[in-house]
Amino acid sequence: MKHRRSGSEAMLYSLSEFSYILLFLAVGAATLLYGRYETVERRNRELAASNTELRAQVDELKVEVDFLNELLAEKKYGVVPCWRRPEGVIPRVAGTITIVMSSEFTIYRAACGKSITVHPSYDDREALLERTIAGLFEQDLAYAREKNCYIRMSIENRTGSFHIYSDVLSVLSSLGIVVANQ
Repeated sequence: MKHRRSGSEAMLYSLSEFSYILLFLAVGAATLLYGRYETVERRNRELAASNTELRAQVDELKVEVDFLNELLAEKKYGVVPCWRRPEGVIPRVAGTITIVMSSEFTIYRAACGKSITVHPSYDDREALLERTIAGLFEQDLAYAREKNCYIRMSIENRTGSFHIYSDVLSVLSSLGIVVANQ
């Protein structure tokens, strides 16, 4: 004989089956959601590490941009000292002209440590100084023309005569050399 289930019993049996199905679906959905959560968390950790690296790069770039802005400010009027060039060929002060007396000048080139003493007469002082300086600093002046920069020299006036100092300054200016104030 067959046992027939009553309506409420069948309903309870169907509801329990339905509950098991819902439980398995919920477990499956939770597994999928947890997997997605883990993926998102891993991606967040990667992004945080990438963010840290990018911030370090930004800091490095800020330093570089500040340096380049400084160089641009110097180039604004075409005034760039050769000693600032990365090659480091020209020293900060390329040389010194010492005015010993009105007829004796010592010209010193810092790059090679060489000095020349000239004894010009009053009439040919500027021409002789210009030739001597251009000859001694030929490499530096060629570099300055090629790299579009200027070299600096100092003048030591032991005579106290501004007129002689002015003549030497005029010679340096005609060669494109700037006087360095030390």
